[in-house]
Amino acid sequence: MRRSRVWMLCLVAAAMAVSAQEAVAPKLLHPDAEIPPVKLNIDLGERRYSPKEEKENSANVVTPYAKAGMLTQDAKLQARIETIGHRIITAAHVLGPRQIPLDGKKDAELTFTFRVLESSDLNAFSAWGGNIFITRKLIDFCQSDDEIAGILGHETAHTMFHHLHDQTRRAHNYDIQKLAIIIASAFGGIDALAKVTIATQYLYAGLMNGHTVEEEAQADWAGCYYAYRAGYNPVGLVTTMERLHRVEMSQPTPKDLGIFQTHPWSDQRAKSLERS
Repeated sequence: MRRSRVWMLCLVAAAMAVSAQEAVAPKLLHPDAEIPPVKLNIDLGERRYSPKEEKENSANVVTPYAKAGMLTQDAKLQARIETIGHRIITAAHVLGPRQIPLDGKKDAELTFTFRVLESSDLNAFSAWGGNIFITRKLIDFCQSDDEIAGILGHETAHTMFHHLHDQTRRAHNYDIQKLAIIIASAFGGIDALAKVTIATQYLYAGLMNGHTVEEEAQADWAGCYYAYRAGYNPVGLVTTMERLHRVEMSQPTPKDLGIFQTHPWSDQRAKSLERS
């Protein structure tokens, strides 16, 4: 009798664990949330992309975070982020850019999955396949749903404009060019080869980071449009950037990173958004 009772308790505990896990399992979101009838006339154009590339590259996106136990088990927090994110991606689907798959289909609908990471970093990022991550630290840093909406709008814009696709292509092209330069310089001796290799590395960093700054700026203003269309105050992203700037200034990092600056400084981003 005692043994059967122990087994029963084990089964109940296992069932409760599974239920808790299911309760916080991120949902695959389609752009079908209800958003307010906000008038906004804007044309963000269109973007062509490869559904096959998205699917292949997204296969193992979540695995490292799942193995590290970083995915939140806070069902309430997960639901909050999904509610905001659902409205943001619906607004993005309305505003564009229009998604044109390379397989010939038109008016494609991108799906998204939002995940909260239990991390002490102030961070949010988009990955292949509409996977968007935001850390609990950044959620706590935000002072309202408007600010969270601005962050999620920014990351959604990266996906809508397929910036990862662009970065992958640039990296491939620059690697080929860099290799050609290094091979050609080898005929000048070891010293010449070393100098050209270092110079090429600097050039590569400058080219890649310069493009990244442009993409971040594009994601900023598009994200604000998404937030506004979804019914949030677009100033939320501005106020978040202003406070992030104060955090940046408290870090032991030089003010001017030159070509190594992969993101615009938060105060510059805030000022740029205010002018938009």
